Amino acid sequence: MARRRVPRDPGAGRRLERRSIGASLLALAMLAPAMAGADDKRIDAPAFTAIEVSSDIAAVVHTGGAISVVAHGDAPGLAALRTEVKDGILRAWMETKALDAGKHRVTLDIGVAELGAMLASGGASIDISNWTGEALSAEADGGASITAHEARGTAFVLRANGGGSLVISGACDSADASSSAGGRLDAVALACADVVARATGGAALGIGASRSVDAEASNGASITVRGRPARTHTVSKNGGSIRVE
Repeated sequence: MARRRVPRDPGAGRRLERRSIGASLLALAMLAPAMAGADDKRIDAPAFTAIEVSSDIAAVVHTGGAISVVAHGDAPGLAALRTEVKDGILRAWMETKALDAGKHRVTLDIGVAELGAMLASGGASIDISNWTGEALSAEADGGASITAHEARGTAFVLRANGGGSLVISGACDSADASSSAGGRLDAVALACADVVARATGGAALGIGASRSVDAEASNGASITVRGRPARTHTVSKNGGSIRVE
C-alpha cells in the first residue's frame, strides 16, 4: 500500500523563525533593565589604612595591592553615596534624606595594600580575605556584618555589638574579643594562643584558644572556647554561660 505523502507547509519555517526571534527579543527586553540599572563609579581616594562603612553598603576588600575604590549600583544609589578619607580612614555612607537606601544597594570594591582596622554599622557588610598584620581591629555594630577569611595577625581586637555579626577564621597570637547586646562573634575557626573574652546582654561569642583564656559571660550571654587551653579563668553570672572544649 502506497504511503500517503503529507503536503509540506511552506509557512511553517517562517512561523518558527518568527517565534524564535520573538523569544530572543523578549529575553533581551527582560535583561535590559538589569543591564541598564547597573553602573560603576570609580572613586579617587588618598592613602588609607582603615575603613568604616554604614547605611547598608556592602564592601568587598582585597589586600596586598594598590589603592582602588570602585562603587557598583544604580544611578540613584551612586548619586547618594558619600565617601571621605580623613586621618587615614576611608568612610562610606549613603545620604538618605531623599533616598530609600534599602532599594538602592551599593557595593564597594576596595583594594588596599594593608588594612589595620574596619568598622561596619547600620546594616552594612564587609567581606575580606587574607587579612594580615600585627595589630588588627574589627567591629560590627547595629545589625552590620563582617566576614574575614584566613586572617593572620599578632594581636586582634574583635567586637560584635547591637545585633552585629563578626565571623573570622585564621590564626593569631592574642585576641581581645567581646560581644554585647545580641551581637554574634564567631571566631571558633580563629586559632589563637591567648584570649580575653567578654560577652553580655544575650550575646554569643566563640573563639579558639590554645594556651590561655580569661572569659566572662553575664546577663544571658554565652561563650564557647575551643582548643583546650592550658590555663583558664572563667566567670559566669546573671545567667551567663561558658563552655571550654
